[in-house]
Amino acid sequence: MSTRGAGYGLDAELAAKSALKYDTGKEGEAARWLAEVTEVGFTESFADSLKNGQMLCILINRIKPGTIKKVETSKMPFKQMENISNFLKACRVLGVAEHDLFETVDLFEQKDLGVVVNCIHALGRTVQTTVPEFRGPHLGVKMSGKSASSFRSAAPAPSKAPAYNGMTKLAMGSSATMQRSTFNDTRNVAFGANTVGTGATNIVSQQSMGSSSTMQRSDITTSNSVTFGADSASGKSALPPAVPAKKKWAPAPAPRSSVPPPAPSSSYSSSSSYAPSARGGGYGLDAELAKKMALKYDPKLEAEAQQWVEQVIGSSFPTSFAESLKNGQILCTLINTIKPGTIRSVSTSKMPFKQMENVSNYLKACRTLGVAEHDLFETVDLYEQKDMGVVVTCIHALGRAVQGTYAGPKLGAKVADKNVRKFTPDQLKGDGGMTKLAAGSSKTMERSAFNDTNSVTFGNKVAGTGTSGATMQTAGSSATMQKAQFNDTNSINFGANASGTSVAKASDVTMLGKGSAGTMERSSVSKPGITFGADASTSERDKMARVNFDFAASEPGELSLKEGTIVIVLDDKSDPDGWWTGKDSAGHTGQFPGNYVTVI
Repeated sequence: MSTRGAGYGLDAELAAKSALKYDTGKEGEAARWLAEVTEVGFTESFADSLKNGQMLCILINRIKPGTIKKVETSKMPFKQMENISNFLKACRVLGVAEHDLFETVDLFEQKDLGVVVNCIHALGRTVQTTVPEFRGPHLGVKMSGKSASSFRSAAPAPSKAPAYNGMTKLAMGSSATMQRSTFNDTRNVAFGANTVGTGATNIVSQQSMGSSSTMQRSDITTSNSVTFGADSASGKSALPPAVPAKKKWAPAPAPRSSVPPPAPSSSYSSSSSYAPSARGGGYGLDAELAKKMALKYDPKLEAEAQQWVEQVIGSSFPTSFAESLKNGQILCTLINTIKPGTIRSVSTSKMPFKQMENVSNYLKACRTLGVAEHDLFETVDLYEQKDMGVVVTCIHALGRAVQGTYAGPKLGAKVADKNVRKFTPDQLKGDGGMTKLAAGSSKTMERSAFNDTNSVTFGNKVAGTGTSGATMQTAGSSATMQKAQFNDTNSINFGANASGTSVAKASDVTMLGKGSAGTMERSSVSKPGITFGADASTSERDKMARVNFDFAASEPGELSLKEGTIVIVLDDKSDPDGWWTGKDSAGHTGQFPGNYVTVI
């Protein structure tokens, strides 16, 4: 199945979903049924054989002769699309549901063959009920017919019976159904109290009795259990423990609210009245596609496009944007105003295929004037208002494309002209010397150039072997940054100096210990109030604890806690009342309830 535009974005996503839903097995069943009923073989693929609509019209006339009076045999696109349109009208007459139908472009341009196959299957099921004279062959399972329910006429109202003083059906419940014992409280003065469960102190009311004696289950008593709510929950209690006493009780934290915050309201609003229609029943993939198109639609771009078209043709739109462009006459007039004679004939007929022919001629003219293929739309996008966003985009693309040839009103920015650069063979060849990649930063940082073209030891120097002196690799940036040089060739303790061990004098500093002393003298690092390395780490004797509940300090020396944060426990044993001393991440130190945290 083809995709509109360049085959990316929303169009590619739609094509991928349609391809995943396509069932080749159902296609084969539909093709066999068509061939058996019409007695016409498939000379091409399934889609190409049905594209002109002739086989579909023959199918309808075989099921119910005379339904389609004329089957077009012309090769003109609009005539073939007229055959498909007549087939869809006949399907509606024969009882096929609206959500089982497809659009003309789905078959003619092979946009969604899945819905075409589903429509043929729906037709095969439906005609088994709506056209009983059609003897087959049949496709699918016969649809169930409507079953009309008949009711007896209303019987005369019986005379009013005397009031019943016993138990009503509502109060009786499932009595005599689940074999529960009956009871009669008609003359019981406490019946009202029994029913509502109040007013009697020595008997069990009906409401409190529940299903007693029906389903004998053991009673659960949790009236004295303070953890009953926590027992039914799956985790810890929602309330924090009591704060330990310290001169006075600290205020207990308020329980966390279980009510979620209100959902933010959507800020999207559109002033445009355009709403793309969804094929089928307006649900599933079609509804999702329509919603995405509505979100992409820009009323400001529509207003700019309408204003430009009105300025070019010299007249205003008679109705809304979509309805005014639907018949294609304004679009053809726009093209002929920009480049006279491009569209030779503009049809003024009200026939749908003639109006769609105008739109098709406009799209062909857009291609001629330089509009890119991915900026064009399909006829059905405008005629059935399936996607007015691509129609507006096409008009803007036309306005940009014609600015180089049309001197009238402008729309959008001009498309950039080609700037072809030509180079001579010498420029393409270059100087033939060292490439820029090999030169690196030569002559950029004023480093001395080198040339070892004729050096027989060049390879050895690069590798750092084979020479008695310092190689290019070992020299590093010597003579470039003027670092102090050293020579320990004749030093018998050179190895010891390099390794930093076995020196002859305690006062000597080895090369390893010396580091870059005397080469790049940097000032010492001052760190007032800053901790580095081990200074920043926590002492091994300190404990870390996670805060489980919020705690607000109410006295001097107390430390406020925030649920979910980490504190350092400095002392958790000296206070017998359960108050610990700690420090938070901001460096504040104070006391807090030990049962509000968990050591980690």
